[in-house]
Amino acid sequence: GIVEDNAFTFSARDASELYINCLTDIRRVVYGSSDELFFSVNNNRFVNAQTSGWYNDTQICSIIEQEARRSVMTNYTAPMRIVGSLERAPFQMEAFDRATLLNNCIAAFTATRQGSTDELTFSLNGAPFQRITTSGWWNTPARACKALIQNIDAIIR
Repeated sequence: GIVEDNAFTFSARDASELYINCLTDIRRVVYGSSDELFFSVNNNRFVNAQTSGWYNDTQICSIIEQEARRSVMTNYTAPMRIVGSLERAPFQMEAFDRATLLNNCIAAFTATRQGSTDELTFSLNGAPFQRITTSGWWNTPARACKALIQNIDAIIR
């Protein structure tokens, strides 16, 4: 997932271990309180959590742990091949699960060396291209990936 603009991956056998692993490692991802959290558990749809205040590290880990207890493994196992452009810079990526998609997306968008962007075009598995825009700016690869993945989640269910 992503906390603010920082990507993370936590692994565990169950929700309780996930909570402990999160608490152990969250400080290397977040340096203070955060108000944005975007993550997937067990290859399920991404969860977008935002607050008008701030989440501390224990609240972030609790949100992730609660989603792990609610989630069941998704049946979507087809490969995802995404091609497109971020502004005018082309990209392509492949993934079999949502966690890999997020990591590959951040790497691909970082490689385009774009600064602030507001336009993204993509095709999932050869489907017609879709255009995504924002009224502001995606200032980091993580923010642009969040927009892309929310659109992909709506397609693959």
